[in-house]
Amino acid sequence: MAAADQAAAALHVRKGEFFFAVTWVNMYSRKCEMQGLQQDPTLINFPFRLNKELRCQFHPVRDPQVRDLFITAGNMISESLEIMAPITFSKQTYRGLEHFPFAREERFIEEGFFSATLKVEVALEQFAHGKILMVIDSLQGVRNIYAEERYKNQEEVLGLKDSVFQIDRVENDAKAIKRDFPRSTPSQVIYVTQITEFNEAFVENLKREQHHLSIEYCTPKN
Repeated sequence: MAAADQAAAALHVRKGEFFFAVTWVNMYSRKCEMQGLQQDPTLINFPFRLNKELRCQFHPVRDPQVRDLFITAGNMISESLEIMAPITFSKQTYRGLEHFPFAREERFIEEGFFSATLKVEVALEQFAHGKILMVIDSLQGVRNIYAEERYKNQEEVLGLKDSVFQIDRVENDAKAIKRDFPRSTPSQVIYVTQITEFNEAFVENLKREQHHLSIEYCTPKN
C-alpha cells in the first residue's frame, strides 16, 4: 500500500477521489506478495490471489475471513475504476490463459477483474505459455498507465469486476491458429465480445450456472 501511495504522489496527486483511485489501481498492478495464507499458500501475489478469492467467494470451502478481506479490496478497486471513467476499447485486446473452463458455454462472467493487454505477444509469451489466447472485442476498462515500472511493457487494460462476455467462436484448428499467430502459437484461441446490456438477475443466474464448473479451481491446495 505504501508503494502504491508513492506512485500516486509521483503523479502529483495527493488528495481527493483520483488519489484514492490511482492508489488502489496501482495496488492491483504491483508485485505484492502476501504471506501466512493457509489455503493455496503458494498463490501469494496480490492481484492473482484477489481474483481467485473473488471468483471462488460462493464456494463453501474457502476461508471466510480471507474471502471477506479480498471482497473489501475488490470493492475498493472497483470504485477506483469507476472514478477513472472506463471506456470501450475499439481495438481488440488480448488475454493469455492456462486454463479456461467455460469454452463450451455461450457466455461467461469474470467475477474478478478482467486484465487484458493491447499486445498479443504479451498475452501469449508472458501469460498463456503456449496454451490459450483470448481475443476480446469491445472491452470496457481503463488503460492502466499507473502500473509498477517493470510492468509498463504489458500495456495493460484493466476491465471491470463482474464483466460479462459472449463467446463468439473457439478455434482449435492448429493450421488456422498458426496462420493467424505465427510467432507464438497457442493451442486454442477463444474469440469473445463484452456485453453490457443485462440486468442484475441475469448476472446472478450466470454466476450460479458457472460455479459448478469452477469447483476444482476453487478447492484449496494446501
